[in-house]
Amino acid sequence: MAEQPAPDVGGESATDKSGRSIRWKMLVVAVPMGVIIGGLLALVFSELGGSIPAFFVGFLVGSYYLYRKPLPTAAIGTGLYISAALLVLYPIFHYVPMLLGADESTAEGAGTFIGSIIGLLLWGFVSFLIGLVIFAAGYFLNRRARRKLDAQVDDDGTAERGADGDTQIA
Repeated sequence: MAEQPAPDVGGESATDKSGRSIRWKMLVVAVPMGVIIGGLLALVFSELGGSIPAFFVGFLVGSYYLYRKPLPTAAIGTGLYISAALLVLYPIFHYVPMLLGADESTAEGAGTFIGSIIGLLLWGFVSFLIGLVIFAAGYFLNRRARRKLDAQVDDDGTAERGADGDTQIA
């Protein structure tokens, strides 16, 4: 007896030769978000080295993780969460190695040290603000996906919505 494939919540699916289901809408969403995550991870590791392997790891892991989400809006929302976190980490990974490697005994080293502190504070604040906007967009998309999933559960009759709006499994 063969296993039944999971219900297709995330879009049109097709079955390949081995019997696995491919959700095309999720694939179309997960791959570009994986490229964005991989690019941001490569940017984070640009000062430390290893940005090419970081890109491929971020792309593959991010795409796989987002593909496993139940809805495209949930995948985009989660991808935006990850992107916001990586954007906030960028100034830290970029300026801290310069800050720690500066030789304060010379004028050039002192300038590098002070410039790294100023850059860390300035770009850290800017990336925090941009990351906050991206995080908020991800929050609203994930909330929309959760409501859509709750509505599907309500249609099946297996859950009821409480007075506060949270879903309670019956």
